[in-house]
Amino acid sequence: MKLKPMKPLVSSFARGTLTAGAALLLISTNGYAQTPMRGGQHQLTRAEVRAELIELESVGYNPTLSNDVEYPNDIIEAQKRLFEKRRAAKASGAGQGQ
Repeated sequence: MKLKPMKPLVSSFARGTLTAGAALLLISTNGYAQTPMRGGQHQLTRAEVRAELIELESVGYNPTLSNDVEYPNDIIEAQKRLFEKRRAAKASGAGQGQ
């Protein structure tokens, strides 16, 4: 009885494992990239992000002054001010229509 060498078997197993791993990685990242937004939302375009940044700056947010310590708080406060500004504009616009 003649035994087959182990080297080709190990090499074949390693290639199969690497191929399967690469396929799983590709499938998982592709699936994540294609995940739809919740609530019927769409992904923001670059123009929409830029417009929102300009609106945030109109209520005092300055991204160049932000630092890691204050980052979450300063943008949250600016978003609150922007929400209030939009709400006030909507309320004054609704009152003018009557």
